[in-house]
Amino acid sequence: MTAKRQFVFLDMNKKINNVTFMNEEVKTTLRLDKDLHKKIKVFCVEHDISLQEFALNSMIYCMDKKIVSKNNK
Repeated sequence: MTAKRQFVFLDMNKKINNVTFMNEEVKTTLRLDKDLHKKIKVFCVEHDISLQEFALNSMIYCMDKKIVSKNNK
C-alpha cells in the first residue's frame, strides 16, 4: 500500500468540464527516536505489516478520528 496524492484537472475550455485524476507518489521522512522506532518495528513484525503500512494507516486513522497531538516541544 502506498500513499498517493490526487490531483484534479478541469478543462475550462469546453462547455462540459472533463475531470482527470492523476496519482502521484510522495515520499515523506519521519524522525523517530530509537526506542520508539524499535517498538513500532516489533509491532509491525508481530502483525505482519510493513512500517510504511503502519505509518499510512496510523495517519489516516488520526485524520478520520480528528486526533491531534497536544504534545508540542
